[in-house]
Amino acid sequence: MFPSLWQICFYDHVETLNHVVTMFIFSDVPQLMAQHEKELEDLADKLENEKNRQMLALRERLANRRTRKLDDLRRRQDVDRSKELLEQKKELDGVRLGKAREAEREAIRDGIRDNGEEDSDRVIKAVLAHRHAQVSTAYRSPASTLLQGN
Repeated sequence: MFPSLWQICFYDHVETLNHVVTMFIFSDVPQLMAQHEKELEDLADKLENEKNRQMLALRERLANRRTRKLDDLRRRQDVDRSKELLEQKKELDGVRLGKAREAEREAIRDGIRDNGEEDSDRVIKAVLAHRHAQVSTAYRSPASTLLQGN
């Protein structure tokens, strides 16, 4: 059986429509591809910018952390150094005090030997008076020294 005239016209019309649609679609393909390429480039740029921003933020956080750690280390070292200096000063003061007491004992022995045992109270009082004078001079503040004119 042969196709009718109506069927021939219909198929011809469909082929024409297919041809028109195909021409329309394929004529826009280069434009659509260009638009798609631009969108891909924009997304790649945005991704790169975001990556750079995150890297800078990470570097900044790491630098801040490093700075905090160094500051903490310096603070601990300063505290340790201060403790060590204080310990050394106490040790030195202890040595000086020991030497001063030994010198006082020696002075008391020499004074008793030179002046006799009957003047031992006077010798001890003189040595202690000398010690008290040194202590009061050591603890005198700079302001009181200026006021007294010494």
